[in-house]
Amino acid sequence: MITAIRLLVLIAMVLIGAPSPSWADCAADCSAAYRSCSGNPDTCLGQQGVCLNRCSLEAERHGAIAYSALKQVYGYSFDYGAPRPAADAAVANCRKENKGASDCKVLVTFRNACGALALGNNGAYGSAWGLSQREAANKALVKCRPYGGASCKIERQVCSGAR
Repeated sequence: MITAIRLLVLIAMVLIGAPSPSWADCAADCSAAYRSCSGNPDTCLGQQGVCLNRCSLEAERHGAIAYSALKQVYGYSFDYGAPRPAADAAVANCRKENKGASDCKVLVTFRNACGALALGNNGAYGSAWGLSQREAANKALVKCRPYGGASCKIERQVCSGAR
């Protein structure tokens, strides 16, 4: 019976797909919480499976940053359940900043991570995502600097999920 439950937990983990960093943290917490269970091992493994299922439900948090080069305005979104609504919200928020910003486009999307937008002189910009705000910011600056030199600086950072 114990082997069957362990097999079910393993199958559930495989079906969840490739783990994101936040899923991995959650799963590690589940394993630690139930590692030294006393009592009925079948019940313990079942509770661990419930915990892992909760991790997969909480794992998907999406965000995006959109930018209008014409009007030099941006919009962003975070903590959406899917990539498309996050991207749509970022574009809509960009257009709200300036009604004439018809060229708003998504520069970066991210899942359980952070996004950053760097702006510089003469319309230079760069965007990137990273597992932390610092990583996203550094990458965005690297992408901006070839177009704006040392004038590039972080204009917006935003994270989705457990960051």
